[in-house]
Amino acid sequence: MCGIAGFAGFEDETLLRRMIEVLHHRGPDDTGLFSDDGIGLANARLSIIDIEGGHQPISNEDGSVHVTYNGEIYNYRELRAELQRLGHRFKTQSDTEVIVHGYEQWGDNCVAKLNGMFAIALWDSAKRKLFLARDRMGIKPLYYAVDGESLFFGSEMKAILQAPIPRAVDRRALYTILNLSYIPGERTLIERIRKLRPSSYLVFENGSNRVETYWTIPPLNSMQSEAQVLDKLEAILQESIAAQMVADVPVGCFLSGGLDTSVLVAYASKSSREPLKTFCMGFGEETDEFSDAKVIAEKFGTDHHELTVDSSRAMKLYPKMIWHMEAPKYNLYPWFVCELVRKHVKVCLSGNGGDEVFGGYYVRYANAFRIQNLSANPLSQLVRWASAPLQSVPVNFRTQNRLRVLRALGDEVGEYLILAGMFPDSFNRRFFKVEGSLEEVRSEYAPYFERADLLQGLMNAEMRTKLVDDLLSVDDTMSMANSLELRVPLIDNQIVDLMVTVPWQMKYAPGTYGKLLLRKVIGRVLPEKTLQKPKWGFSVNVQTWFKGELGELIHQVVPESDVLSRYLNPKAIRNVCQRTTRNADDRRLQVLLWQLLGFHFWHKIFIETERVNTTGRVGALVA
Repeated sequence: MCGIAGFAGFEDETLLRRMIEVLHHRGPDDTGLFSDDGIGLANARLSIIDIEGGHQPISNEDGSVHVTYNGEIYNYRELRAELQRLGHRFKTQSDTEVIVHGYEQWGDNCVAKLNGMFAIALWDSAKRKLFLARDRMGIKPLYYAVDGESLFFGSEMKAILQAPIPRAVDRRALYTILNLSYIPGERTLIERIRKLRPSSYLVFENGSNRVETYWTIPPLNSMQSEAQVLDKLEAILQESIAAQMVADVPVGCFLSGGLDTSVLVAYASKSSREPLKTFCMGFGEETDEFSDAKVIAEKFGTDHHELTVDSSRAMKLYPKMIWHMEAPKYNLYPWFVCELVRKHVKVCLSGNGGDEVFGGYYVRYANAFRIQNLSANPLSQLVRWASAPLQSVPVNFRTQNRLRVLRALGDEVGEYLILAGMFPDSFNRRFFKVEGSLEEVRSEYAPYFERADLLQGLMNAEMRTKLVDDLLSVDDTMSMANSLELRVPLIDNQIVDLMVTVPWQMKYAPGTYGKLLLRKVIGRVLPEKTLQKPKWGFSVNVQTWFKGELGELIHQVVPESDVLSRYLNPKAIRNVCQRTTRNADDRRLQVLLWQLLGFHFWHKIFIETERVNTTGRVGALVA
């Protein structure tokens, strides 16, 4: 696991050092540089596999190919054996070297053979070509910016910002993140910086670049029976989790007591020579899952640890979290459990992705199922017509969303965006000084609904957007802020290849908690209480926090923010503050205010600060 950074199109070792130094938290064990005419590659390494021999960047025998990468390749041993049979000679035991020789053998298509999480930067000196690639599921981030005939890249935007890149807020991205809480696709909050999409690679040569996709969601396979799927799933679950337990350092596991992390613990404990270390986080509330986690910890004999998050400390650390996250997010509490885990192990398994792959968002599915049935009703057009005059009636968001759904019947993309939390057009027009493009937002999601009903499209869309740009992004940044490697076995290539071909009807049925196949596979191993437990997960109670220091800080900063008044209408901001004061249970608007607080800090750090290279002054923002 590492942080990577670099550029192509010129040579500047001083800049290269600055770029990798700002990512020191991602790799405190080792730093490596490769600088040559027209290229700079840098690596900050967190040593996990081949601790002595895994220094990066690493090259082939004649020095014509150099690679720096962030991640883990879980099938590197099989690929190494295959490449050795083809005549390639290895000088280390690291998984990085597999990428070097894999590129020599298969060219750009080498990434399609990798099962793992990765962000790769490879320099082919013979072709004067920079090759960037990102893993299939978007577990590891990779940002880039093109400036004339030069290209900059990094595991985090702050590495790119060490270069003289013009900094301005991307207003379309701001519109999207305040509506959906994340930014899907290529955009970031900084106009000139882009994300490389999952399952993609970028080729930069002769001053120009092109992006290609190497994996897309395969079509559904309605011919496979449930029994066939269950047989395959049981085998690959055990195989995938065992493969991700491989490390030259101790490995631990998150344990919420829910289905996903309980599955990980059940199988991972078999691969651990000592009692598996497990970790649970709570917020001092009745909904904390400590008792559920203890049931699993005792059953599998783990070395269990608990943590209760202190909201006061969370507020003091919030600007620092924003510096690491590089976006105005509110769900950054994984910082605390990652901080605890890092005191005990260097690698930890996470259940992230299980809901998207196995079908675990049963409340959202129930709503989508009702909408889907209503859309199929012959009277749906009449319902749309009858609801139109009601759009000007002043009502709360919940009631307004129901009316919006009725008006959107038959428009799966529109229906989904309402379910996802998109504000009404009337609210956005009042709120933003320059409104973003709703059509651009729709275009990000439209492909997932072209040949699918609402429920199937929802599952595919969230696996390729919200999972990547929200949940995995938060886990990556909060774990790497604490120099901890997180692995996500439930979105291993083998599991995804099987589960994305399974129709939603096998994963969810109305009146159930979803994840039907996973529950059947693991039913013989887990306690009945765990199998019947509804989804909860590590989730803060926003209303409770809002009544404490969070609310105080928001009302102190947000209404008078000089930052927010540049992009948003102050009157609309004050109205939102007043509405949350009158209605202390309006979670949607409370989340919005939390995001506005985050954007205020983000702007101070990433737009107004000359050098975004330290967290030293960040704490002063809440002093």
